[in-house]
Amino acid sequence: MKSKVMTSLGRRGGVARAQKLDDARRKEIASTAARKRWQGPALVIDADPRDSGELLNFVANYGAKVSKKTASCDLIGATMRALRVSREDPFLSRMLPVFLWRVRNEISVDDLVTRSRAARLGPVLGYFLELTARVSGFGGFAEAISGLRRDAVGVRPTYFYKRTGESPFEAMAADEWTPSFAKRWGLLTGTSVESFASYFKKVRDL
Repeated sequence: MKSKVMTSLGRRGGVARAQKLDDARRKEIASTAARKRWQGPALVIDADPRDSGELLNFVANYGAKVSKKTASCDLIGATMRALRVSREDPFLSRMLPVFLWRVRNEISVDDLVTRSRAARLGPVLGYFLELTARVSGFGGFAEAISGLRRDAVGVRPTYFYKRTGESPFEAMAADEWTPSFAKRWGLLTGTSVESFASYFKKVRDL
């Protein structure tokens, strides 16, 4: 009983002390706590991702300041897998532009294009490269985007997420909210560029 009372008093005392602090001091304490939380790596990459969970973690964290690479990985292979899974996982698709921007100087875009075409993922790659360019302002994908355009010529737009057609509401939203540039890739995504841009801005420098 005594320990519970002391704990309660301690909590109230902590709240009282916090309320006396000015804004500058509160920010300083919060920043110190954040640095301590992130001083160790959030992700140690010692092998290629083995399953969907590791792939999601890989795409979210590879190249981030809080991650640590301990071995080289097959970045193009991981990117290919991410392109496939993105059509089933909205969370992963949201992260892909950040991932592509982070690895822009580590991968051969020509090799990525070649392998994507062989796997019939050319339009999906083209969409994500153009989306990345739009939200980041990076111009290094322009040649690849232009070359991949041929793969989407005359392609009838289909739902990006495979299950969209199962829901009349989601299908209607995809038809209405898909950006025009995504439709040119033959994809009905239902997600605005602004939505991706907001996420990109929040996490790109972490």
